Amino acid sequence: MTFHHFPKDENLSNTWIQNIGLNDTSRLSQKSIFSDNFDSACYLLNTNRLKLNAAPKISNSVNMNT
Repeated sequence: MTFHHFPKDENLSNTWIQNIGLNDTSRLSQKSIFSDNFDSACYLLNTNRLKLNAAPKISNSVNMNT
């Protein structure tokens, strides 16, 4: 289990924000999302690294590290 930092790509980052319902978008570079918030299809094969276009599942309760 790992934490994933928000992507630098603004469009993808906005998708993450929208999918998890994040209200406080300040200091995004210091926030990360727990791996359980992503489907297994979001990961590169046999790794804990996300694919470039991976986005968290749509959820109202997200595990984050702030």
